[in-house]
Amino acid sequence: MDKYNITIPEKFDFQNKYLLVKENGITYLKLRLKDAHIWSSILTNIFGTTIKTIKDYESSNKPIKRLYERFKNAYKIPKNLLDELTKCKHFNYYFSEQERNEYIGYWTKKSTNDYAPYTEEQFKFYEELTMENSHIDYVQLNHYTDEGCLCKACSIKRGEMAARLVRGETLIERIVHSDAKNELLTKRVERANKINENIARQMQNNSQIKGGRKDFNKEMSRVVSGNKI
Repeated sequence: MDKYNITIPEKFDFQNKYLLVKENGITYLKLRLKDAHIWSSILTNIFGTTIKTIKDYESSNKPIKRLYERFKNAYKIPKNLLDELTKCKHFNYYFSEQERNEYIGYWTKKSTNDYAPYTEEQFKFYEELTMENSHIDYVQLNHYTDEGCLCKACSIKRGEMAARLVRGETLIERIVHSDAKNELLTKRVERANKINENIARQMQNNSQIKGGRKDFNKEMSRVVSGNKI
């Protein structure tokens, strides 16, 4: 909101838990991360249609989950940085008084001695050094459940998964273009085989009615070669 100089209400809507602003023909919607567990109901109320969210790429589900849990349990925030946080305008706008008190109370118990953080120049150097030594320098496509491909195969897969999500099923697979394409081709082949089996069965039944059992494979060979049965 600050970046685009958007005018926001004087107070955040703590009852509905979202910020909805229309300005210059554009609608801006802002949700709080702390409400992620109820985003489905919030978005459903806003758009008037059922919306389901998927817990995607959470650290607790990654290979580093044990290290992540150890870090969360061991981490302590320096007291002076916690004091700075309480002065943040965004913290005071998007959190109610009760939420602020609960948050500060929780982290006060996990606070430690004051610490002098990096200066702006030191932090820039730290970022550059981190990027230079990064062992993963490419975009990881497996971050999310849906890669966002709009081809027919992915769209069909997306519709199937959405229907399962609405039924309350837990989704573990992802929408990956190559997988969705192969899955669609497999389904089409299976469908074609079933159709051929039904045709063959019907022709066999008709042959028996007309004059006894016939050799279906032999008759199909004649059809393929262009000869009449």
